[in-house]
Amino acid sequence: MPIAWGAAAVFGATYIGLTGILLIWRTQVHPRSPATGVGLAFLVLALGQAAGAPLVGSLSTAIGPPLAFAAAALVGVAGAFVRPARRCSRALTARAGRP
Repeated sequence: MPIAWGAAAVFGATYIGLTGILLIWRTQVHPRSPATGVGLAFLVLALGQAAGAPLVGSLSTAIGPPLAFAAAALVGVAGAFVRPARRCSRALTARAGRP
């Protein structure tokens, strides 16, 4: 049980931190309308949670919890490699005054 509490604490802290970074990044992507960026970020997070929980639950029933959560972890790791288009990255870098 202590391992579960520790894992939950690490997950919660990481989720809050990454959500904050996502929200700040979205305000930079939409500098003329930061509220749009934040709203879209929250929408995408909510849709992902609404779809992800039942999918992992169904997968857990079909193949078992360990494999279902491993599959969910792989989706999360794959998402870590998604980055903005190059033109968007260049525009953000130029706006920040970096080469």
